[in-house]
Amino acid sequence: MRTTARIGTVGCLLVLALAAGCGGGAERLSAPDYVQRASRICGRANLAVARVTIPPLGERAEAERALVRVVEIQRSSIDGLRGLRSPEGFGTLPEKWIALLDQGTDELELMHGALAAGRAVDAAAYGEKASDLLGRAQVLVRARGMTSCRGPELTTDLVRSA
Repeated sequence: MRTTARIGTVGCLLVLALAAGCGGGAERLSAPDYVQRASRICGRANLAVARVTIPPLGERAEAERALVRVVEIQRSSIDGLRGLRSPEGFGTLPEKWIALLDQGTDELELMHGALAAGRAVDAAAYGEKASDLLGRAQVLVRARGMTSCRGPELTTDLVRSA
């Protein structure tokens, strides 16, 4: 089962890497092209993350493994977004958006570290921060009609089991 999950994760990461390579030319993308390509990168990442089940934090080893996979997917999508040349009319929106995604993913990494150290309550707090940051990223790009990278569903059930 682990081998199948790893093959799936590697496959998703390869797809994301290929998608990232399609937009990194010297010329800026038009607004519709940027929206389409960025949304495609995040859409694929969202599907890949949705396939990862985050168990309750009390199931520490499984939760740690799931978080590692989610962080890998998120980092790959962020790299893909950084490879896109945004339109001039977007101003600093792409940088702010990617910064929020990056910070949210940092919180997921901190969540993993706290969980690995046996600090489930801290892990849950990092998860809440990650959800907040990724939610803010989604709100930021919604007006442009873009799909944002959402990250995992972290429910309060995770906290109760901590």
